[in-house]
Amino acid sequence: VSGAVHIKGEKHTAEKIRINIIDPQGKKIASTDIPVDNDEISFKLQTKGSVNGWSELHPELYTLEAALIGEKGKQLNAVSGSFGFRNIDKGNGHIVLNGEKIFLRGTLECSIFPLTGHPPMEKEEWKEILLKARNYGLNHLRFHSWCPPEAAFAAADELGFYLQAELPNWSLTYGEDEDVVEFLEAEADRIMREY
Repeated sequence: VSGAVHIKGEKHTAEKIRINIIDPQGKKIASTDIPVDNDEISFKLQTKGSVNGWSELHPELYTLEAALIGEKGKQLNAVSGSFGFRNIDKGNGHIVLNGEKIFLRGTLECSIFPLTGHPPMEKEEWKEILLKARNYGLNHLRFHSWCPPEAAFAAADELGFYLQAELPNWSLTYGEDEDVVEFLEAEADRIMREY
């Protein structure tokens, strides 16, 4: 496992960052302490034993825990989040996930929620939407010219559903307005950083 952590916010007195990976059964399968000498660190971890790759048929999620550790081993701050191990590659005209060819069977999602005027914001609501799509044999949603909220990504991770988020642009004049281009590039960075 490799990754990077950006430490932002107020000044801190952390001496190290502790990284743990927990498997779906709650067992710690990797751990390391990394000295903090600047605002961004990179790391590599070797897991104990094998890990299962995430896919639509096996949506296995692991937990990454990261904690800032100060003097005398005191924990200053901590965050955790779920993720799936996956390797995405290209084949001869197809997408390969964890060594297996996948076929996206999807539909379009244009953010049409007339009863609320906005998309659902809770994971359980998104699970309901994705399970309806799954009942029709689908495994993929394309979000036409918008990015769904975090709850949609969390539900998709748990259910093994593929999402395609897009920038908020539906124009044949892209590139003509420098302010629009600047906004869309910044928005793409924010979407990738957040999700």
